Amino acid sequence: MRKLTTYIDGNKIIIQRADYIEDGWFIEIVGKIITLYNIPLYGGIGSKIGNYETVMEAVNAGDKLT
Repeated sequence: MRKLTTYIDGNKIIIQRADYIEDGWFIEIVGKIITLYNIPLYGGIGSKIGNYETVMEAVNAGDKLT
């Protein structure tokens, strides 16, 4: 079982691996659009990896990044 942290920020849902991430991936959901982003090592602005049909597809793709 994976533990993921979920936040609601206005009209967005953010899913990430921990309460605070300095690097790694996060998923942003706006309406029906599910987008995976990657944060570079030591922080910075997340770069878009791609859009996915389901949250699990995005989670599995994120797991392959690390």
